[in-house]
Amino acid sequence: MIRPIHTVSLGLFLGAALALGPSCSSGGSGGSGPGVGGSSAPGGGATGTGGTSSGTGGEGEDGDDFVIGSGGGENPGGFQCDSFDEIACDGSALTATPIETSILLVLDKSGSMNLQPDANSTVSLWESVKAALATSLEEAPEGIAFGLELYPMNDEFIIPENCGDICCSMPSGDRMDVKVAPGKRARDAILKVIGENQPGGGTPTAAALKRALDYFTVGEGKDLGGQRFILLATDGGPNCNADTSCTIDACTRNIDGGCPDESVNCCASSPEACLDKDGVLEQVEALSAAGIDTFIIGLDGTQAYADSLNAFAEAGGRPRKGAPEKFYKVDAATGTAAGLAAVFREITTQLVKDCDVALKDTVDVKKLNVAVDCEIIPFAEGAAGEGGAPSSEKSSWWVDTSTSPRMVRLQGPICDKIETDGVQRIDLLEGCDTIY
Repeated sequence: MIRPIHTVSLGLFLGAALALGPSCSSGGSGGSGPGVGGSSAPGGGATGTGGTSSGTGGEGEDGDDFVIGSGGGENPGGFQCDSFDEIACDGSALTATPIETSILLVLDKSGSMNLQPDANSTVSLWESVKAALATSLEEAPEGIAFGLELYPMNDEFIIPENCGDICCSMPSGDRMDVKVAPGKRARDAILKVIGENQPGGGTPTAAALKRALDYFTVGEGKDLGGQRFILLATDGGPNCNADTSCTIDACTRNIDGGCPDESVNCCASSPEACLDKDGVLEQVEALSAAGIDTFIIGLDGTQAYADSLNAFAEAGGRPRKGAPEKFYKVDAATGTAAGLAAVFREITTQLVKDCDVALKDTVDVKKLNVAVDCEIIPFAEGAAGEGGAPSSEKSSWWVDTSTSPRMVRLQGPICDKIETDGVQRIDLLEGCDTIY
């Protein structure tokens, strides 16, 4: 029986029409306060309907409380690559199981998410996001661990339309609205919590990211292995830092057109409406230092904050390639739901971008094969020693024994693709003679 010894997987998350290629198949199934406006400013005039707290949790399939950091997930389902049949030397098909990958979706539910993107739209940003996630999560493969944090949020009360001094509420502690866990139950819990909530409040992005960092480093998620990512989706500029001050050009109420008198700095008396760029950068950099990369998605409403979102994307280690913006911009002109689903699909190919994979000491390199996105890559002859890398004109791999642990090193056009575009998965397969 051929057995997989390692998979660097990215047949990941949220692909509304996940494209694994022909040889792969899935193995698993209210607003802010009145009169002062602003897409993200606390006390602004977005006409939300309030939100329901997710603090009471939800029931899992076995009756255990799955949301708010408790309950269990289910074992990964994995993916099957049909092309592995060609090296199934005992006639058995090979199923490769992905290594752990944890993705925490940090979703802005400020009051402005209840607005429609433009005059031609019939649904709000919030409804569009829910539709995109419902489709994408349902069709995402098994075996990936997902979690959810909504912000602003409060465990004890609803953030109402006229939120006043509770616009920037965040729960105490580091429990997530849905803990990071693999399988269908986690996806269902995410959709349940989102469905039970409505937009309301300001945009305490830095506080949300700080809670995410604590969750992954000292909280319940600290023992999660493998790769860990934050996917931050927002529709406006971050604020809710009452310990700052700003000029009129950095006041989110003024920027969003929600100040009754455009010549007056509305943040002079309400500093929590100041743009909190530095606070968010500090948290994104702290996440990066902890080995957690952050993807930034900008929904309609972030146009005036492009410079800030670009800086967040660069600091997060996953800037968008081949586009004017470094963040993942969702253009309302193409439809928010469709645009967001397309962005999710694009992100799934950004996660494996390293041509080197470590080998365990017990691996017999004479019985090793390597596949990238389910395509078998041939071994480069004469390279399984300390003689250095062979010619890289063709896609191939070799084993570098000069390092500890030994490293499989991909090279040639396939490595160029991995480093430039990213791939969804790399499989190391043990059990049959190496293909040259």
